[in-house]
Amino acid sequence: STPMYFVAKGNDVYRVDETGVVKDSWAVNAPSSGTLNSIVGLAFGSDGAGGQQLYLADSGTDKVYAAKVPLPAISITNEPRAMTTDGSSLWIAVDADPVDKIIKMTVSTSTATTETSFDSPGGETDGLAIHNGKLWVLTNDTQTIEMPMPGGGISTMQITLPMLFSVDKSDGTELSESLFMRDI
Repeated sequence: STPMYFVAKGNDVYRVDETGVVKDSWAVNAPSSGTLNSIVGLAFGSDGAGGQQLYLADSGTDKVYAAKVPLPAISITNEPRAMTTDGSSLWIAVDADPVDKIIKMTVSTSTATTETSFDSPGGETDGLAIHNGKLWVLTNDTQTIEMPMPGGGISTMQITLPMLFSVDKSDGTELSESLFMRDI
């Protein structure tokens, strides 16, 4: 799944990425009473048909509403970014937006068959490796760093940080992460 967060203010719902950038927003209208103006809670739940829907609590109407929220557009290319194998399966990271995709393939002497695919833990995947039964993913994503300044205030900067994640090699479930940093 693509990492996204949902927040509400007034009658608007916002989809926000991991860096805090608003990607989409919607004004939410109640079916019978018009525009909601006091959304105080959001939660995802099953729609009963294998999908998800967003539940909204509105203090202005004292009701909970269910809403379908459109997913962000996903663009997948055939451009490989990284590759690794354990001798029987092949993992290929391909360039995609909003996050790269990792494709797991079974390989034999004459064919390769796609078993599954899943989201990379980052948007810029630069390396894959198998070690101790885990798939390791190296990403180089831009992060916003806030630092307190002497005398007060906060300095904000954006830097590219290498991150190493271990994921379950069958479904991409994130097992751990570590941050590589070096003195400049």
